[in-house]
Amino acid sequence: MREAETMEIQITREDALQHFLAVKERFKTATVGSSSVAAAPSTGMDTYLDNASAYRKSLNPRKVVRE
Repeated sequence: MREAETMEIQITREDALQHFLAVKERFKTATVGSSSVAAAPSTGMDTYLDNASAYRKSLNPRKVVRE
């Protein structure tokens, strides 16, 4: 793994605690012809796994434009 980014949010509700955890990881993959164990040939490009990709736009802070 090259890097990982996590974001953990806890929101207090009247009757419960809501918990949200987002994880984004970047993995180094092997180049074609390497001795690494792989199920399929690789391009050598990094692979990203992001369990919050569908929500990433709404999770990022919005830029406030003032006139």
